[in-house]
Amino acid sequence: MTRWLLVGLMSVLVTVAIPASLSRLPNVTGSYIAAAATVPASLQQGMAHYEAEQFQAALQQWQQANLAFERQGDRPQQALTLSYLSLAHQQLGNLAQAEQRLQESLQLLESGAALADSSEQAAIYGKVLNAQGK
Repeated sequence: MTRWLLVGLMSVLVTVAIPASLSRLPNVTGSYIAAAATVPASLQQGMAHYEAEQFQAALQQWQQANLAFERQGDRPQQALTLSYLSLAHQQLGNLAQAEQRLQESLQLLESGAALADSSEQAAIYGKVLNAQGK
């Protein structure tokens, strides 16, 4: 019961903190400028596909976003995107890949270097735990 209470509280934090964190992309230069402009679109398109039960399309969008976040060194958003990839893999029946993406996400979050802002960390960690519980 305590776990579900924690997941519920984290979900509330996620609904408040994630939109704010999505709008805060790091400053980038050179070839990464184009990638930074498309990342939020990839996340949003992935969510739209996921909600429409187009899981393969969601997976592709989130893979693009994950690559961009990895190149930018944006570990918090990469951890979040990895949890979304896990959800898509779960829906497609790729349980081993879903578990692998969750573990990668948790490793990023637990490394300590991933997040400086504790409220952002709590929000993303809650989202990852939520994905793990599905």
